[in-house]
Amino acid sequence: MDKLKKYFVKVLPLTVATILILSIFLIVFLLLNIDLQGYFLAFDIIVFFYFIYLIFMVFLHNREENLKQQIKYLEKKNLSLRNEFLAKEKELQEYFLIWIHQIKTPITAGKLICDSDVENENAKNVKKELIYIEDYTNMALSYLKMMNHNTDMDISFVNLDDIISPLIKKYAILFISNNIKLEYKKLNTRVITDSKWCMVVIEQLISNAIKYSKNGVVSITFNKDENYLEIKDNGIGIKESDLPKIFDKGYSGFNGRQNQKSTGIGLFLVKQILEKLGQKILLESKIGDGTSVKVYFNMD
Repeated sequence: MDKLKKYFVKVLPLTVATILILSIFLIVFLLLNIDLQGYFLAFDIIVFFYFIYLIFMVFLHNREENLKQQIKYLEKKNLSLRNEFLAKEKELQEYFLIWIHQIKTPITAGKLICDSDVENENAKNVKKELIYIEDYTNMALSYLKMMNHNTDMDISFVNLDDIISPLIKKYAILFISNNIKLEYKKLNTRVITDSKWCMVVIEQLISNAIKYSKNGVVSITFNKDENYLEIKDNGIGIKESDLPKIFDKGYSGFNGRQNQKSTGIGLFLVKQILEKLGQKILLESKIGDGTSVKVYFNMD
């Protein structure tokens, strides 16, 4: 019934126009006393084309209704598939989050065992590898959380020394074993950011500086005039051709291919976090001269 009603609504304007035209022609013929044979001929022609129009509109209307039904079906199917995908994605994320949290327990236990035998060189080497494993685990955890669009940010004033000091303590064994000199004095600076995610960013940048700066120098400073934290090293540097893609997901560049510990996720994660925080990052590097990374903080 609804389909028939929609059809009549579509053909109504032309039907009214056709009747009106035929009525006007008839009145004119009658007023001017013209032979009605010509009128009936015109009438036949108009009615003929009108019926062709009706048949065409029936075909067009049916086709349009069929397309609407197909669109509704596809929209419903698409919604069903999307919900199914989101459910599976959530299930997968929950599984990996549980796995990551569980794997951190034996990592911590392994580090404690190594700490109990500080003079043993093998224990030191094992502890270094455990730190790398912990880094990758934390990176995976941060990546999963960041990809979750419901991730909240807790923006507040944060003391940068409260973030940097624990990280330096954590990576002390790598600074020593890689013969890297650290240049860092307490910054006594508070910035507006999310402390948890800021720590992820700074840890990733310090880890990269250590990874590519054996027998070198890593400096951590803060520019109060321009409100940015700079982590700088005099390591191997980055090829100029790699710089435009350095924040791309999965891109590790020439250095990453030479270093088996590179995942191509770290700087991508850093960029994603800072974009969500509304902060900027500037990376400058030159082969043989090292790398400088500046993380800008919002003024207010």
